[in-house]
Amino acid sequence: MRVPDPETVLRRAMIDFDTSDHLVAVQSALDKTKRDMEAACAMGPGGSQQWRRARNYRYALEEALLIAQRGHARGRRAGEVYLTANRLPEDRAWVCAHRVGTNWIDDTTCTPGAHYWKVVNFKRGITKEERDLMPPSERKNSWRSEDEGFNNERGYCWDELFGPGTFFGQDVDMWFYLPNGAPNVPS
Repeated sequence: MRVPDPETVLRRAMIDFDTSDHLVAVQSALDKTKRDMEAACAMGPGGSQQWRRARNYRYALEEALLIAQRGHARGRRAGEVYLTANRLPEDRAWVCAHRVGTNWIDDTTCTPGAHYWKVVNFKRGITKEERDLMPPSERKNSWRSEDEGFNNERGYCWDELFGPGTFFGQDVDMWFYLPNGAPNVPS
C-alpha cells in the first residue's frame, strides 16, 4: 500500500472541506484522518487495513501541508538541502543524505566530512505512538529496521544504495533530492 501523491491529496482535501485555503483544508483532513485511525483501532484485528490506509493518507497530508506552507508547485527542488528536523522525503524516495558521526572505515585517512554524504532510500516505519494506536495484529508485535524502537529513535530509517548500510533515523541530519534525470532506483 503506497502513500498517495501529496498534490492529489491536497486537491481532494480542498474539495472535501469546500475551501480554497490550503492550510485549512489540510488541517481539517489531518484531524479527520486521526479520527479514522482511532476508529480503525477500535475495530480490532479487522481494522488493520483501514488503519494502514489512514496512516498512508496522513503521511501524504503532512507532505501536502509542507507544500501548502512553502508554496512550491511540487514541494521538491533538487539541490535544496532540508534538515530532518523540519522535513522528511516521501516514503521510498532516493535522496542524498548527510550522515551524522564518523566514517566507520578509518577516521585517520579521510578528510573530515568528505565521506559522509550517501545516496540512500528513505523508508518510513511506525512510531511508538502509531504502534500504540494499531489494532492487535502480527505487525503490531514485530519490528522492522524503519520502526521506532530498540536503537532507532525515529519512525524511519535510511537504506544505503552503495553498500550494506542501514542508518537509523537519528543518523542523518540533512538531505536533498537528487537532480532531475537522476535514476529513481526501484526498491
